[in-house]
Order: sequence, then C-alpha cells, then structure tokens
Amino acid sequence: MNSMTITILGSGSKGNAFVIQHESSIIMIDAGFILNDILFRMKSANIAISSIQALLISHGHSDHINGLSDLNRYASIPVYMTESLFLSSTGATSASPPAWLDLDKDRVIFFKEWNNISIGSIAVTPIPVSHDSISPVGFIMKAGNKKLSLVTDTGEISRAGKDAMKDSNVIMLESNHDNEMLWKSPRHFLLKKRISSTTGHLNNEKSAEILSEIISPNTSDVVLLHLSQECNTPELAVKSVMDRNRSVKDGAIKLHVARQNEITRIHVKSTAANEKE
Repeated sequence: MNSMTITILGSGSKGNAFVIQHESSIIMIDAGFILNDILFRMKSANIAISSIQALLISHGHSDHINGLSDLNRYASIPVYMTESLFLSSTGATSASPPAWLDLDKDRVIFFKEWNNISIGSIAVTPIPVSHDSISPVGFIMKAGNKKLSLVTDTGEISRAGKDAMKDSNVIMLESNHDNEMLWKSPRHFLLKKRISSTTGHLNNEKSAEILSEIISPNTSDVVLLHLSQECNTPELAVKSVMDRNRSVKDGAIKLHVARQNEITRIHVKSTAANEKE
C-alpha cells in the first residue's frame, strides 16, 4: 500500500494546521489554533493526537504557532524548527526579543534549510521562503512515489524553490488576497504595503503564475491556502488559477480551496507518470 492522506485542519489568517499521513507515518505542520481547538478539529477529523510523530513549524507568526507550547506539553510531540526561530522565540539569547514560546530545548529538533529530515516513511525538505519572519520555510515531502509541496506565507518563491516544487503530486500554495480587494480595503496603508510586498503574501495572480510554472504531468491536486477573509474570495482565487492553468480548468487536476473553519481531506492517488517511476 502506498497511500498519502492530507488533512487540513484549517487555513487562514486566524490559524493554520496540516496533518500528512503516509502509511503508518503521521506528521503535523504548524499548530496555529489554541489547544482545545486543535484537539476538537483533530477529533472531528478522526485523528488521534497520540498518532502524531512530529510537529514541524514553518515560521513563528501566531497563526502558525498559537497552540504550539500547550500542544507540546499536552502530547510531548517532538517539535522540529530552525535553531534561529527557537532562540528568538524562547528568549534563549540575550539579544532576542521577549519570549513568546515556552518550549523545552530537549523536546526540540533543529533543522536547516535544504537538509532532509526523515520521519518514518516521510522525507521532508525545508525550503526557504520570503516572509517577514525569522527563517521562514516551506516543506517538500516525499513518501513512496508521492511528492507533496506545501508553501504558504511568502511574498515570492525563488527559482530554486520552484524547481524543488516541480513534479509534485500535490501542490499546496498560498493564494492570500485579491490585489484590488486589498487596496480598496480599510486596512492601514502600511499593512497593505507589507502584505503585497515580496516578504508578505502571495496574491491570487502571483499564485496562479507560480502554479503555471510548476504544475507537471504528475500533479493530481492543487490546494489554495491562507485565503484572506477580508481581501479575497474562493471564487476569485479559483478563477485566477483556472485562467492561467488549462489542466486545472479542464478538470485534469483537482482544485481545492482550504477554509478557515472547515476540515479538508485529500487522498492522493498515483498518476500514470508516478507508476512508471
């Protein structure tokens, strides 16, 4: 059996958490909801907290780590993050800002960009992204003949990052905002500028353009992540992708939109290209 299941517990500006399962290996990426919310969502998805073998952190913004400290104490799940994020977020160095995470270093495993991490049958490669946080990363995951790319919270993706994401069965990519909605919104000018910058968030058009560069014959599913509830709609995000990607518009590739308060589950099937590998 060579199956991969992706469960999105929720994705948006109010919280993000993802569970990836391949055979008996199960990992979680980000813990952006409070503990009780995480437990409720996992129970609703029929995932036992005790089954999670590792928790990987993409970056230190609250909508990705809100429940991290409490979850770590509750379940003692090994936490994987960059050393620089740990040092800054726990106040472990005198030069760091006030601590906002309460983590025991003995429960943390440090990773470096581009270095592979093996967790059961899942091989994870953290790739650098462009966001206004400390050492932010996306994740490329391989298990059996399946490949999954998960990149959210970035204003752009480098050529190396795009190359790493190619040939993925599943591409999970941020499509945060509609540019016109953002600039017409009542948000402060500086916030608008931050969001639309190269260290902010991908808008619908940028996301669609990146997908057009990295979608391949292996791709079976595309998932749009981290949609703004104020400055985007699922319909606008979907239209941008379909306008730029005929294989998605024609239905050859399934397009999913992750929601803030809904669980999304995707069972990854092998494509003909995969079976030949």
